[in-house]
Amino acid sequence: RVRLRDPLRSKQLEKGLTQLAEEGAVQLFKPLGHSDFILGAVGILQFDVILSRLRNEYHVDCICEAIDYTTVRWIHCDDKVALKEFEKAARSYLAYDAEGNLAYLAPNEWRLQDTIKQWPAISFQKTIEHNYGIDALRSSFARPSLFPIGSLFAGLSPEPASPGSSVISETLDVADNSFTLL
Repeated sequence: RVRLRDPLRSKQLEKGLTQLAEEGAVQLFKPLGHSDFILGAVGILQFDVILSRLRNEYHVDCICEAIDYTTVRWIHCDDKVALKEFEKAARSYLAYDAEGNLAYLAPNEWRLQDTIKQWPAISFQKTIEHNYGIDALRSSFARPSLFPIGSLFAGLSPEPASPGSSVISETLDVADNSFTLL
């Protein structure tokens, strides 16, 4: 989780993250039902770079905290009814990426495999092609469901951070590459 030290800088945070995602410096996820962001990057040091760029280029002071996800899979389902049922049942594990693609964030491999068994109509994909562009990012984050009221999630939050927080992360298995979410 990355938390703002000054909640009044949330617009600058969103702008910075949008541009960093567009550059490919970070994967950006927006959980269903929460107003936070989740960041994903290859390697833990990338988060230090992102925090530094947010501070220096966008004047946003943030700190990082751990989240409880270890694996991400992008969701695809042609059956709209099954997809709606899955979204309702797995809401706390779902997020949209910067292009509005639905992703499942699992806390561990067992939970992922169990969910795959329970939902055979749902395709859990390790990879997805992204076409980052400012219009795609704006349209995906402009969806009302992506900006619910309230803030509680692993990712970026407009809530002030607690004193003494430090950088911690979890590693993800995405297409057999090391991928980290904060």
